This record gives sequence, structure tokens and C-alpha cells, in this order.
Amino acid sequence: MAPAGKWNAPPGVRWGLAGLALLVAGSAATAAVEEGVALGGGWELLAGLPLVVVVAVLTLVQCEPPPRRVPYGWRLALLGVQAVLTYVLVISLPGSWLGLSGLLAGAALCALPPLPGSVLAVAVAGSGPLLVAAGWVAAPPGGGVAAALRAVVTACAVCTVARLAMVVARVHGAREQAARLAAQRERQRLRRDLHDLVGSSLAAIAVQAESVLRAGPPGGAGVEELRRALVTAVGLARRAHHDVRVLCDPEEGAVPLLDEVHQASRALSCAGLAVRVVAPPAVEADAAVVECLRAVLREAVANVLQHSRATRCAIVLEAGAAGVRLVVRNDGVAPPGGERPRRGTGLVGLRARVGALGGVFGVDTDGGTFTVSAVFPSDPTEIPRASE
Repeated sequence: MAPAGKWNAPPGVRWGLAGLALLVAGSAATAAVEEGVALGGGWELLAGLPLVVVVAVLTLVQCEPPPRRVPYGWRLALLGVQAVLTYVLVISLPGSWLGLSGLLAGAALCALPPLPGSVLAVAVAGSGPLLVAAGWVAAPPGGGVAAALRAVVTACAVCTVARLAMVVARVHGAREQAARLAAQRERQRLRRDLHDLVGSSLAAIAVQAESVLRAGPPGGAGVEELRRALVTAVGLARRAHHDVRVLCDPEEGAVPLLDEVHQASRALSCAGLAVRVVAPPAVEADAAVVECLRAVLREAVANVLQHSRATRCAIVLEAGAAGVRLVVRNDGVAPPGGERPRRGTGLVGLRARVGALGGVFGVDTDGGTFTVSAVFPSDPTEIPRASE
């Protein structure tokens, strides 16, 4: 992942962020101009301008797409600060400043889940007419109802542009993960082809050349030159065969398991999911088991990105004297009566692969979550029951 300050966002995300910045800045500037005209300038307008800038910046922070999206807890805290600043402007300073309520409602729609965000946005938009009716705020042009309508339009526009940028970021993350999986599958195919075709051919050359040497030199001239050529061919064939075996070694140049976990976490974060990773500092396991766990993790992450509507995902890797256990759990299960999650050929193939190494592969959809797990106990007689 690119370091802070050097994030190479895809073009669609950059256009979305630029449009969002213009929309928020324009809404804040419109509110300031309306109040300036109503108040005729003066200290009241100058006192409100810094708070207007802070409210606009907080709105942009709330709507920023991944991977720079702030954690959920921070979004709640910043939303509370923005609400306080907005209503300080609306209630404490002369004028109405109700034009800023649309930015607060839009930030609520972006920062919170759909249901609570919609409820809070409606409450913010409806607070304008109530404050005007109570006499706490001067009536803006068009009255409190017009202010509420402007707030709804602004909130919907801010939320729509921000959500589009988030969708583009998520699609970009899924595309990168799919490309990485495709490259990994291609490398595996090349390893198999090299081993099965080139490696076996080189081994056959070496065996045939050695059989000629063991048969002894034939009579006639040029025997010594022929023998030297055969010796050279045997050496080259054996060295090439060794190079192919090294190339086809699954651990040769492979990504360590912990690095694979962190790569998966970054891919999920870039797609907009809240990710929790629990992993030990080091994993000691058989090379075949590590390669299988990498395949399970890649397939599970690909399923989350491509086939689910998850918002949270947890990756738990445990390694100890009892064995190795990998769990990938997300909240992308459809509600009761909805579409059931699909179990494609990838999961079926993983079950067979894990079982061939003495492990247990499980898929569980209980509790509103979708869980993929792979367990490789150190003692094969203590294999736990698989989750079906």
C-alpha cells in the first residue's frame, strides 16, 4: 500500500473527490454569502467564517473513501464535533446559518450505517423548521420549510457523490485482488508445466546420456571427443534439472503466510471493509500446510470482495503446539429469506485440498456471518469436527 501522502487513487476516485470537494465548498460558500447579505457584513460574519471552514473540512473527512477512510469510532466523534459547531453557528450567531445543516445531514449519511444515518439526516433537516418556529433562529429566505428542503437536497448530493467514490474505490480494490489471484494461478500453472514437461525431459536426457557412458566407449576415432561431449551434456542436463526443481519449489519466492495475511487485510481495507487481524508474530508449519493456508486465505478474500456485501471482516490466524488454524469471518450473509451465499467450486476444491493434508475445512453461515476455516492439528487423531 502506498505510504501516506502518496496514495495513487484510481481516476474515478480522484474525479469523485474533486466533485465532492467542489460541492461541499460551494454549499459552505453559499451559506456564508446568504448570511453576509442578510447581516450586511460585520463581525458576525467574520466570527462565523472560521467555523464554516471547519464544518466543510469535517464533512470531507467523513466522506473520504478507503483506504484513507477514518475508523468508525473516529467518524462518530468527528460527527459529534461537527454537530456541535453547526448548531453553535445556527443558534448562537445572528442570522440563521441553516444552510450548513445540509452538510451535517450529508456527513451523517456517509459516516453512519444506512438506517441510523438516514434517521439522523432527517432529524437534522427537520430541525430547521422547528428552530424557526420556536423563535430561536431568524427565518431564512423562504422560511424554515425552504431551509429543510435545501438541507435535504445538499445531503443527498453529498452522499451520492461520496458513495460513488467509495464504490469506485471498492471496485478498484476487488480488481487488484482478482489480478493478483490470476497472476498467482498463472505462476502455479507455469510451475506445474515446467515440472511436468521441461523437468521430465531434462531428466530423460540425463538418464540416456548416462546409459551411453555406462555402456563403454565404442571403437574407432573420435571416441574421446564423444565421451567429453556426453560428459558435458550430462552436466548441463543435471544442472538444468536442478534449476527447474528450484523454480518449481512452492517455497521458492513465495510470499510468507503472515505477509499474505497483511496483503489480504490491505486489499479488504481498500475495498471499504473494516478489517480486524489477529495473527502471531511467526508461524512454524509444514511448507505444504503453509501453501494450502495461503490458498484458503486468497479464495476467502476473493469471495468477500466479489460475492458478498460485507462491511466487516476478521482474519484470525492461530499457531501453536496444537496446530495451525485460520478463520476468515465476514458479515456478508443475506438476511433470512434473502439470497443464500453461494458455495462455488473454489470452496469445494479447498475442502479436498485441506483434507488431503490431514486438515479440516469448514464453512459456517450461522449468526449472520459467513465463516471459512481451515484447521491443521499437530496430532491428526485430534481433528475437530468440521463446520458444515
